[in-house]
Amino acid sequence: MGYFPTYLYFHPSSYIFRIRVPCDIIPFLGKMEIRRSVKTHTRIIAIQRGIRMFALIQSFFKELRRGSYMTELSKAEINLLLDEWFKQALEDDETERIVRRPKNEDDQMIFPLIYSEMLREVDSDLTYGYYSKVSE
Repeated sequence: MGYFPTYLYFHPSSYIFRIRVPCDIIPFLGKMEIRRSVKTHTRIIAIQRGIRMFALIQSFFKELRRGSYMTELSKAEINLLLDEWFKQALEDDETERIVRRPKNEDDQMIFPLIYSEMLREVDSDLTYGYYSKVSE
């Protein structure tokens, strides 16, 4: 299987998705890169969310290049819209994760791994006194 860039790096608080803004998009956003937390310490979940964010940002760039309604918005409005898209993508991912049930043999093998990694994350948060993360 080939390498797929995740555009992720680990920060002590969470994994961070980071991607460079293409030169033709910089005038619309007013910045050279986009960084957003994927709101997890779990590597597998971070990779899945990173892939989702990559797809989202590529469609966002495509819309701007196409000359859609977004080109008429201010930089602040475009950044707010992008924030909302990222927030919605994370909420959708969390919802899918909650209601997801293993459907086939591969899922049945991976589901316990994700669950056990989530338990380790909660245990780690409790160990270091990050009680607010556990109660969310």
